[in-house]
Amino acid sequence: MLKQRLVAIGALLVAIGLYTASVWSGKPGYQFPQIVALTMIVLTGVLTVLALKPGRPVVPDDVEPVAFGVLWPSLLLIAGYAFLAPRLGFISTSFLAFALVGLVYNPEPLTTRRVLVTCGISAAFMTALYLLFVVLLNVRVPTGILL
Repeated sequence: MLKQRLVAIGALLVAIGLYTASVWSGKPGYQFPQIVALTMIVLTGVLTVLALKPGRPVVPDDVEPVAFGVLWPSLLLIAGYAFLAPRLGFISTSFLAFALVGLVYNPEPLTTRRVLVTCGISAAFMTALYLLFVVLLNVRVPTGILL
């Protein structure tokens, strides 16, 4: 129970820190991060209230923790994304990350068809993100040698 409370309070503090960082920038195009940070504050605030409320824990104690073996590909992808995003650009790096997540975590055997379908879905998703953020919301995304 104490662990859940500490995690909830920690998540709330991180959300407040993210909002503070997005407000201090004062640059145009930071409205979207502010909206995301405010949403995180609301959700983590509710989680904190539920965690601090006496009685039933938010997550039962018998829930098994996630095995690290399942997480390490994601951690590598995040590190690779952080390294490549400033060099290649947001959209192209996001395409690679989205496609790799689909390929790594899909339980089906790796076939040419699966790779093509995953890349097609990734391209469609990145096109939708580009249209949403760059065209519709006018959010400046990091660019690199690619888009």
